[in-house]
Amino acid sequence: MSELIKLNLAETLFTLGEKLLNPSEELMQLINRERNYNAWFTPENVLQSVQAIGKMLNADDLKQWLPENAGTVFTGKKVGLVLAGNIPLVGFHDVLCTLVSGHFALIKASANDSRLISYILNQLVLLEPEFANRYEFTERLAGFDAVMATGSNNTSRYFEYYFGKVPNIIRKNRNSLAVLSGEETEAELQKLGHDIFDYFGLG
Repeated sequence: MSELIKLNLAETLFTLGEKLLNPSEELMQLINRERNYNAWFTPENVLQSVQAIGKMLNADDLKQWLPENAGTVFTGKKVGLVLAGNIPLVGFHDVLCTLVSGHFALIKASANDSRLISYILNQLVLLEPEFANRYEFTERLAGFDAVMATGSNNTSRYFEYYFGKVPNIIRKNRNSLAVLSGEETEAELQKLGHDIFDYFGLG
């Protein structure tokens, strides 16, 4: 059942972004501890991911992205989210889109990435307590109305079997190719280098 609840999403998400761009001592401690759980999650890479989300949640982009009445309706529909964990916070955008759409996020987080996403969602709840009622972490998805799942070509077959009867977005392995003409600027080559080498190429 839909429920009308007034949320100031743009302001809330902008404030969350500012917190991520200017990490507290608590967040920095979490960032530095992540490599104890996953050696690929170096402090530099984790901080880069955290601040990339902060930059994404800027006022101009939020104004374009969010309709004027965004967040006023809670649909009550549960969206199951199977999140990847190859790079820090890679699944956060799926969580954010689910919440902004007014749905309940049923989150199956990667063991590699659960602490970071949990921290950011806790910060979101501190800014807007209503979000405490809009998500749940789970080890086993059940009772969902739709699913977004990210994995490999192999796991996608299982996803399609288990989730094929509900609306779904199932992501498989993706590859990209850069074609160079030899006329690229240094800045363009630097950006290409980031695309290839950031996060040890795991992205």
